Amino acid sequence: MEICRYISDKPTAALSRYKPRPGDCDGGDIGGVLGVTTVVACAEKCDDVAECVGFVYVTSQQTKCFLKMALCVDTYKKEGATMYDGVSQNSDPQTHDVDTATDVMSRYRSRPGDCPGSDISGSEVTSINTCAERCDRTPTCVAFSYVTIQADYCWLKMTSCNVTSPMLGVTMYDVIVRGGHEYNHT
Repeated sequence: MEICRYISDKPTAALSRYKPRPGDCDGGDIGGVLGVTTVVACAEKCDDVAECVGFVYVTSQQTKCFLKMALCVDTYKKEGATMYDGVSQNSDPQTHDVDTATDVMSRYRSRPGDCPGSDISGSEVTSINTCAERCDRTPTCVAFSYVTIQADYCWLKMTSCNVTSPMLGVTMYDVIVRGGHEYNHT
């Protein structure tokens, strides 16, 4: 006798708070959760952790659930991996809560140099606006370093610093306003 399980097309309440995207995200890891065997259970674990803003569920390995404290703009291809971005209860689940100002850079102040450490993630980008938009989409990002030597590179930061370290071709950008909240980095 063959036993079949029926899997509903309706998302559970926990999973309905997340938007799936194929692939994985670099950085922003809280950690892997052992013993989680379903994507719904992984969503519930994320809901239980205050810092968790999303998770990666990987079907092709033993530890399947990886909680994230930061989201990424672009995922990278990884066999069996799906990134689940948390969505606000008050937002359109197809988008993140990102300010819609025409000039994304108007929300940042620039300073020459870098604040070493506190990196969430780093990646090559096509423009400084792309870097700022990535920071805007990452809830824990309060600043980013933009590197223009050889290729444009973006380092998202979870903290800033009072005094930058001088570095050729590197500019530090601090969030000054996001979602109606002003930031003071002193």
